[in-house]
Amino acid sequence: MAVEIPLLKVPDHVLAACQQGGRHLTPVMQAVRHYGVSMVFVPQGIKDEHEALPAVLAKPFIALIGDDMHQALGPKAFGKKMLTCLIREADTAAIIACEAIYDVYDQMSQKASIGRRNVLIIETLPKRELEWLSCLRSVAPNLPITLCTVNPAGQC
Repeated sequence: MAVEIPLLKVPDHVLAACQQGGRHLTPVMQAVRHYGVSMVFVPQGIKDEHEALPAVLAKPFIALIGDDMHQALGPKAFGKKMLTCLIREADTAAIIACEAIYDVYDQMSQKASIGRRNVLIIETLPKRELEWLSCLRSVAPNLPITLCTVNPAGQC
C-alpha cells in the first residue's frame, strides 16, 4: 500500500534564511518548493525502527545524511536496513567531506528536480569519507558518486 506524502511547503522565511546562513541548502529548498522533490534529513542515531522511511518517501527525493553534527561517526551511526534501502533507491550520491560547496548542492538538486532522480547527500568529515564510499559501493557498486574532500593544503 502506497502512502501519499504531501509536498513540503518551504515558506519564504525559510528560503531567505538559507540564502543568508546556509546558502548551500538554497538549491535543495528550491527543488522542494518549485519542483515537487521530497526531502528528508537523516541525523545520526536514526536506527532501523525507521527502516520503512525510504519506502514512504515520494520520488524523486533528496536525502541529506547528517554525519557531521558534533562528530562524524560514519555509517555505523545509522540503521543498516534504513541506510541500505536509501542507497538502493538512490540514483546518484555526493559525499561532502569538506566545507559545503554550493555548486555540488546545486548540481545534486538539479538531478532531483530536472532529472527526476533520487539523490543522497552525505555530509561528513574527511576521516569518514572512505567509510562512506565503501558503504555506498558495497550496496550499489555502480552508483555514481561525487566525492568532495579537502586537498593537502586544507582547502576544497
